[in-house]
Amino acid sequence: MSILSPDDHVLDDDAPVSSYLARFASPRSIALVGASNNPLKWGHRILFNIIEGAYEGRLYPVNPKESEILGLKAYPSVADLPEVPDVALVCVPASAAADALEEAAQAGVRAVAMITAGFAETGNQEAESRLVEVANRWGLAMVGPNSMGFFSARAHARAMMASPRPEPGGVAFLSQSGNVGSQGLGRGHLHGTGFSLFFSVGNAATLDWADYLDFLTDDEKTRVIALYMEGAHDGERLLRSLARAVAVKPVVLTKGGRTGEGSRAAQSHTAALATPEVLFEGVVKQSGAILSNSIEEMMDVATALDVAPLPKGSRVGIITWGGGWGVLATDACVAAGLEVPALSAETVAAIDQLLPPYWSKDNPVDLVGGLDHAAHLEVLNILARDPGFDAILVLGLLSSTDPYLGDGTDLGLAAYRQLGIETAERSIALSQETGKLIIGVSLGGVAPPPEALGRLPVYHTPDRAVLVLARMAEHAHALARMAEPRIEFEVDRARAAELLAAVPAGASLSERESLELLGAYGIPTVGWELCESLEGASDAAARLGFPVVAKACGRGIAHKTERGLVVAGIRNPEELARAWETLHARLGDDAAEGILVQAMLSSAREFTVGLLRDPVFGPCVMFGQGGIFAEAARDVSFRTADLSIADAREMISQVRASALLGPLRGEPAVDVEVLAGMLVRLGRLGVDFPQIAEIDVNPVLVPAGSPSAVDALVVTR
Repeated sequence: MSILSPDDHVLDDDAPVSSYLARFASPRSIALVGASNNPLKWGHRILFNIIEGAYEGRLYPVNPKESEILGLKAYPSVADLPEVPDVALVCVPASAAADALEEAAQAGVRAVAMITAGFAETGNQEAESRLVEVANRWGLAMVGPNSMGFFSARAHARAMMASPRPEPGGVAFLSQSGNVGSQGLGRGHLHGTGFSLFFSVGNAATLDWADYLDFLTDDEKTRVIALYMEGAHDGERLLRSLARAVAVKPVVLTKGGRTGEGSRAAQSHTAALATPEVLFEGVVKQSGAILSNSIEEMMDVATALDVAPLPKGSRVGIITWGGGWGVLATDACVAAGLEVPALSAETVAAIDQLLPPYWSKDNPVDLVGGLDHAAHLEVLNILARDPGFDAILVLGLLSSTDPYLGDGTDLGLAAYRQLGIETAERSIALSQETGKLIIGVSLGGVAPPPEALGRLPVYHTPDRAVLVLARMAEHAHALARMAEPRIEFEVDRARAAELLAAVPAGASLSERESLELLGAYGIPTVGWELCESLEGASDAAARLGFPVVAKACGRGIAHKTERGLVVAGIRNPEELARAWETLHARLGDDAAEGILVQAMLSSAREFTVGLLRDPVFGPCVMFGQGGIFAEAARDVSFRTADLSIADAREMISQVRASALLGPLRGEPAVDVEVLAGMLVRLGRLGVDFPQIAEIDVNPVLVPAGSPSAVDALVVTR
């Protein structure tokens, strides 16, 4: 085999490095650098797993000290192989990893899984930087380092440290953690999740999340993407790739390090920059990805998305073999925001012909413990075809056995097993015919019949099934939100640019400048005027109408309320004159533009909107409860600054303070469209002007239901 230089290219010069990921999906040959005959070393375990998984390609162990490993001829180096392998796995000590990577690259390898650990995750950034330099210089696609390996169903390539035996299917799984990856694959094997691909991304030193997502979005064998992540290096690119992926196939995401303590653990685990939970949750929701709270939930949801249709709404019909599960399932549905509507008269009449006269005659449909399996299946048929339901929950009819009858000697077991099989087959057929989501729960927590695995979502408890149903309904809603057209609006960008150009970098705008900047982008503000004399202030108050508020105004003036530089409740010219004297006395030598006179509004509701520039996700907007207790309440939601009106509506509805949007204490309902428009325009400011570091608008008052900004602070960088 010839030795290459970095200038020798295997693919097109224009091909991105991530295009080499296709080699992991269909590797014709794999080399394992660091293969070993010692069963206590990972180089032995990985090779064994590849062989035991019935890999269909050519496999080359590389170890200069061995002639044969696990019955395969061993080679001294990658350069000595009879061909350039499509993929190389590197499993050598960290001190030798960069040299091994360089040797593989010189031999022509362009897709490498770096199993070796001991890099940035342990503080050894210098060693990881050397790996990155080698990979970038040669244009390598390097998975890892600190990777557990990869799996490809189409090539039967189980090239991993761990021993799960994934079944083939449509779920592609990305994990930043090796043991979480192993847990997800193992759980999938037990519960019917089929996988197309798996990558243990490790430290993601060269390939970012976006690289994997872009590849999997275009992968025809992948129908659902599931990923466990602890942090991201380029959050803005991640969100773009998530949105692109979601437009084609569902993405389910679980994030570790969502608490402060978890963030510190995540940073030491994968050296990734973590982002606060509430911001991360908001921007992921905006992308359309499904955010799950555990690996179990992620795999439950991914399995259902792979084999079942999305519900068209949130109306759930429930059929249960016993009343208690029906009660629990109903409670779970309501808590998850799903509807459990009453049965129509037509449906009650139809079921009356099948069940004893004492059945519930309502939703849930309680089968009252009957053993007429044909009647049970017909009730399922009636509910599935009822246009009043978007999804059907089947409780207790999908078990492979009776969990209480021992080892199978009882004759009743055959009947239970047959009922489970018939219910699974009927559910699958009805789902295909009606396009409705049908989810099952097995009796007593035992396994569903094999006929259901990989074809019908079945879970062990009602709450797990309802959680999956709710996530799928949320996803259907998210797709509809993302399809809404964006609304264009006019702004005075020239005036905004002029205001910002007048401020030194890193300085704050005065309140007058801040309010004027908001006005340039059409964000409604309370009426105000800047005054340089008492006479001017009196005229302004007369135009605005008493009562008014007077504030000292200047770029260097901060914490006005704490310093007594705000006088509220001014009812007449005499009180205005006293406020004028008081403010000037308290200002002392502080330079001020003047006194800002502002109409004083009264409202029982106070909100806050803002903009910040996150180090991972870039400019983001915030909405939440406002006023002096805003920081203590911590009732906020976030989206990236490039948000739509539909995004803004959703982030408003997400906070607890949204309960205040309706009519309240004699005040009309808040005009949510105006409030949403404020958020969209604020985001546009952040996108248009990268020099803005932060905007704080608190409070936003809503007298007569119309939102208006009262105080504003704009900080540049």
